[in-house]
Amino acid sequence: MYNSQNLPLSKRKIIKKTLSSWVVYPLAGSLFILLPFIFFVEYLIGDAGQKLGIDLYFYLFFVIITPSVLIFFGGWFYQYLYYKYYYYNFESEKAEISKGVISRATGHVQYSRIQNIFVDQDILDRIFGLYDVHYETAGEKSGFYSHVDGLNRENADKLVAFLNEQVTGKSLKNVQHTTKSSQKQSSKEIKNNNTKMLTRDTVSMSQKIIFLLTFERTAVTVLGLFMFLLFADESQRWQSTVLALPVVLGVPLIIAASVFIYTYIWYHNFKFTFDSEKGTISSKVIASSDTFVYYNRIQNVNVTQGVVDRLFRLYRVAIETAAERSEKRSIVIIGLQRDGADTLKNFLLEKSKHYQAV
Repeated sequence: MYNSQNLPLSKRKIIKKTLSSWVVYPLAGSLFILLPFIFFVEYLIGDAGQKLGIDLYFYLFFVIITPSVLIFFGGWFYQYLYYKYYYYNFESEKAEISKGVISRATGHVQYSRIQNIFVDQDILDRIFGLYDVHYETAGEKSGFYSHVDGLNRENADKLVAFLNEQVTGKSLKNVQHTTKSSQKQSSKEIKNNNTKMLTRDTVSMSQKIIFLLTFERTAVTVLGLFMFLLFADESQRWQSTVLALPVVLGVPLIIAASVFIYTYIWYHNFKFTFDSEKGTISSKVIASSDTFVYYNRIQNVNVTQGVVDRLFRLYRVAIETAAERSEKRSIVIIGLQRDGADTLKNFLLEKSKHYQAV
């Protein structure tokens, strides 16, 4: 059994949340801070401003710097209270989690309703060594209640192992090495034909997916940029003309190169393993994510092709569960050849049928 006392959140969560809110809120509030500065700059630092004793430094200090400092310390105090009153309790049959400072909400989750388990990190989580453990159910609001965010690596592994045991009835040891060890083990097992297991090595992803994703993402970004220039108003038309040549020649190349590098790193760090008990899908570039898929929770397995997929002759295998956010979480294996997509689909359907019949 685990709870917020014997499996506590890391105190680094307070600093991480404070920094993230400190960055977001001033940006959102900049419309109320910078726009007055833009419209009244002549008044503030001109003759009228000098007569009133107002200058640029006065404005920067009292309108920008002081509110930012107050937002930082106010955010820290709020996140401290949020951390202090963040309560969860994982018992043998169900879980309870309570969140909130001013208003509070409590959710109860039955393990038999859990569809997927995934662990993720955003960029600040990776800097501070924090992990978020999510356990999705079919409830519409399960995303709010069904996750514990701000655990260190050891506690996140313990919670994942506990949840896995509650869902499957089997112990999961050495969670942090599950994917790598399974992949190494799978190679030996497949060679010996003792156990059927599908991994990134046996159902390979085509390198053409790198160029497909680069093409898609670059096209969307460049199209948006050109649409902005096309519909620029008359006061900006001269700027559009001056910027047109470097935009046409340079910006698309820079965007394409950046997207290619990002996608290349993603391709080489994307792993998946489907063994006899469950599936594990891992991805890491700037953020990281590990998703656990349970065969007895699978509702549908679809093989699809988008427009660009057809050009590259690639296929996607989409795994659907009853979790409300499963589609948004993109439980999809992309960049597969037809035979690999069919092999993975048939494997998942066979496992799903077997486990649901047990």
